[in-house]
Amino acid sequence: MDIENILKKLIRYDTTADKENGKIILWISDFLKSKSLRVEIFTDKKSGKSVLFASAGPEKNIGLYFVGHTDTVPAGDGWKYEPFSLTKKGDKLFGLGTSDMKGGIAAALSAIARIDPEKLKRGFGMVFTFDEEKTFGGIRYFSRKKEIRSGKIIIMEPTDGKPIVATKGVAAFRIEFLGRAAHGSVPDLGKNAIEMANAFIFKLQSFYGEIKKEKEAVFDPEFATLNIAKISGGDAINKVPARCVLEFEMRTIKGGQADEIVSQVKKILEEERLEATMEVLLKSDPIMNEKSEFSKMMERLAGKKLTSANYMTEASFLNENGNEAVIIGPGPVMAHKADEYVSKKSLEKMTDIYRKAIEQVCF
Repeated sequence: MDIENILKKLIRYDTTADKENGKIILWISDFLKSKSLRVEIFTDKKSGKSVLFASAGPEKNIGLYFVGHTDTVPAGDGWKYEPFSLTKKGDKLFGLGTSDMKGGIAAALSAIARIDPEKLKRGFGMVFTFDEEKTFGGIRYFSRKKEIRSGKIIIMEPTDGKPIVATKGVAAFRIEFLGRAAHGSVPDLGKNAIEMANAFIFKLQSFYGEIKKEKEAVFDPEFATLNIAKISGGDAINKVPARCVLEFEMRTIKGGQADEIVSQVKKILEEERLEATMEVLLKSDPIMNEKSEFSKMMERLAGKKLTSANYMTEASFLNENGNEAVIIGPGPVMAHKADEYVSKKSLEKMTDIYRKAIEQVCF
């Protein structure tokens, strides 16, 4: 099966918010078994969603892993082409997920189809996850089931062939401020939760001013960032709001910074005597693998210089135990856009890069 047909099969499954997670996992499982790979499927009892782990070669000596998510965001408005049917126009292959990231998955499947498992001196593994687009639930679930240690990891996100070896970390929060309701005509009898949130934001921004002074040249911008993302409170203009919910995130540039931010957020709430509940939605350190030999190898194979990104990937949850991750996939980068497409030429080139990576690490 050529790469275009592999992608066609993947696109037909509506994995928007993992709607057909079970179906796409089953198809990938059958494909990999037909190529003599060992397959394990882990199903989360709470969500009913599954992660697939496949491997070839020596089971106790796996040196290279491919990791990718099967879910997509909704197609949204503005599409001229059918999202769940592959449409070819010249070099462009249109369909939901062609870029993010079923194109990368198709390239990896095509690459392993060209490998003879009997010749492997070291093994390779493949991980296909769910729920990357919202909470990274799939990779977090898989990490509790199976440990990846001292592995070289390729994250198959779309990068237009550029090897990304550094991504920022994150500390993301949801805080619910708890006030006391009163009639708007006598506000002193209540406790305004929106004003509590405002006082917190003022202190948070002051703290961020100090964090922002720290720099890491590998990133652009080279400092941590703060995004006050969502705020919701109050239900009537003549009523003191008893509740206000705030969501925000900071993208971090060095190890331990996320823990520092969590501690400081707690401290602000305590010092300001703000009655609130705090939930840490996500917390991870940045990955910085620009100096590793694996990164340099991928740079040679890609023929493009190592670079960084400000977003997170599933690599952030595999960034321990001596693992080294490189994020590289086909292009152009059309993630979350109407009439999403991938270049067939880029798919074929990425297939070759993935195949060569297996050969250099595992043969």
